[in-house]
Amino acid sequence: MERITIVGVGHVGRLVLFGLLQHEIRGTINLIDINDESYGYAIDGGHASLSKPDLNVVFNDDALAAQSDYIFHCAGPSVPKGAKRNEILDVSKTVTGSIFQHRSWKQDAKVIVITNPVEPVCRFVSEFGRISPENVFGTGTSIDTLRLRYALSHLLGIDPDRIRTLMIGEHGTGMIPLQSQTFVDDEPFTDQAVWNKAVAEARNAAHIIKGFTGYTSLGPAQVALELWQLLSGRAPSDLPFSAACSSRLIEKNETGPNWFSLPLSMNKRGIEAHLPEGIREAEWEQIRTVSAQLYRTMR
Repeated sequence: MERITIVGVGHVGRLVLFGLLQHEIRGTINLIDINDESYGYAIDGGHASLSKPDLNVVFNDDALAAQSDYIFHCAGPSVPKGAKRNEILDVSKTVTGSIFQHRSWKQDAKVIVITNPVEPVCRFVSEFGRISPENVFGTGTSIDTLRLRYALSHLLGIDPDRIRTLMIGEHGTGMIPLQSQTFVDDEPFTDQAVWNKAVAEARNAAHIIKGFTGYTSLGPAQVALELWQLLSGRAPSDLPFSAACSSRLIEKNETGPNWFSLPLSMNKRGIEAHLPEGIREAEWEQIRTVSAQLYRTMR
């Protein structure tokens, strides 16, 4: 029986709940939120789960949270339109501390962080929740990779299935687009003008969305669910996610875990990060710089 806790039942948390209800899960989904109105979503989710006889939805069950195998951390402030993610760092740290510091958690629980800024919040979760860094993951640059692929497909006027690309690093100012890992019909992509425009569009995508809706939700929820499928062994993914183990692959000038987005895979040894082959020296320089910046920000 699986036990899953969703922390924060806002726009993203509700979509994560809806996404989980589409999967075959035997167990319980626990919603944690300080707002009593979120109890309504638990009732609504409970009604929806009745079509699945082995699944139920509960609200603010701390005992169940302590036994949860997977925890989605969705609670925290939204990044205001035009602002940078690190501008909400202190508030996100306070919110994360209030949630994770005063509850018990399974040491082998897998935590999926969606709350911004993702990489530092991963560290806060590990420290406040006393959860091994190896078990805390972030959605990271997975959504940025999808946005870059989306921009390229529209600029080129082709099906996105014909495009492979990768954005690694930080879900923020430190996102690193890898042209060396970008292919159209398995051929290296070399149109520099289109590349520059696509990267700019991907970087600015969240601000454009917020100009219409005030927040982003569908994309973050979808990549969080894809990360959950990877961690639970349901399905592999070629998207990059933030993981503490990524720092082992990067030339070190730091000590301790440093969350950084890279492609991940599951094997008998657990979750492993991968650096793709063929990365250019200029891209490597960005990787080292962003890794060092993230290390300083997290501390």
